[in-house]
Amino acid sequence: MRRDLIRAGLGTAIVAAIVGMASAALAGNPLGAKCTAPSECASGFCTDGVCCESAACGAGLTCAEYPCSYYRQQDAGRCRLPLGTPCDASNAAQCAGGADFCVDGVCCTKTAAQCHSDGPCAVCNVLYNCGTWSGTGICGAAPAGKVPSGHMCQQLPGADSTCAAALTCPGVANWCAIPSGTVCKPASCVASAGTTASTCDASGRCITPTATDCAPYGCKSSGECNTTCTTSDDCAGGSGCANGTCVKGGTCSADLSASTVNGASTACAPYNCDQTTGACKASCKTSDDCAAGGSCDTASGHCEAAAASSSGGGCSVFLTPRASSLSSALMAVAAAGLVALRRTGRRCRDR
Repeated sequence: MRRDLIRAGLGTAIVAAIVGMASAALAGNPLGAKCTAPSECASGFCTDGVCCESAACGAGLTCAEYPCSYYRQQDAGRCRLPLGTPCDASNAAQCAGGADFCVDGVCCTKTAAQCHSDGPCAVCNVLYNCGTWSGTGICGAAPAGKVPSGHMCQQLPGADSTCAAALTCPGVANWCAIPSGTVCKPASCVASAGTTASTCDASGRCITPTATDCAPYGCKSSGECNTTCTTSDDCAGGSGCANGTCVKGGTCSADLSASTVNGASTACAPYNCDQTTGACKASCKTSDDCAAGGSCDTASGHCEAAAASSSGGGCSVFLTPRASSLSSALMAVAAAGLVALRRTGRRCRDR
């Protein structure tokens, strides 16, 4: 009895399965299934090699399956723009899946959020190869060295605007690259504090070096410290240039002829001592910058020492011709008087 019931149940199941298969065959294949004739499809339309909703799609549309197994089941058998077709607001709704699948200007297999979540350099308008198929519309890595304007590389969190503009894709989808040494902020020199140029790091952040206090030296426009000096302008405030070295805290002698630094006195001639820095000046703008009697050659900025006296130490008297004749006459009278005086003396001795 039990065996008879089991046999009867099995028979019923087999019959049901056969009937189901027959019904499916009679109903035809669903949308998106491959076909060679309309009779194979439940819709009665075999278009572009698949069971389709229409006997023919409109211009530029297709019912064909997406390549490389990228296929949206809900769009199977529906007329839409082919993968990779250029799209914009006017036709984006005809991309498979609708307007959200118009990404980077082409009909894509993913939405913008899905594609770009693969990495900052993931795009849908890049040429993609899959087997014998080649085209756009499949999300992949942007070409090395290029980034679409306004794309994810420029939107990296915390990225400096200058650095973001220099970021490029290295040929992989999940990160951005930036040329080494890219300057994002110029060097500066404020008083004696020098800061070299700021550069971008790999994440697009602008990294500013720590300022360096160059005192007693000043700094260059490059942000680097001076290591020698020609004038006090090369030194920090309160310091002066003495023999090519910036010194701090010097004092001048009362007549400004010498500078004393750390107990050592240095003659400043042909320049004066700079009362601001306490060091000898090394250039001049006026003769006031020069030692006593010196003058400033403003063209060169150098002090010229006072000219030395050309006399031999005695006095020179220059007489006009008239004065010279009078002097000669007086000398002759004096000579005659001297002779007469000598003769008178002899007469007195003879007596």
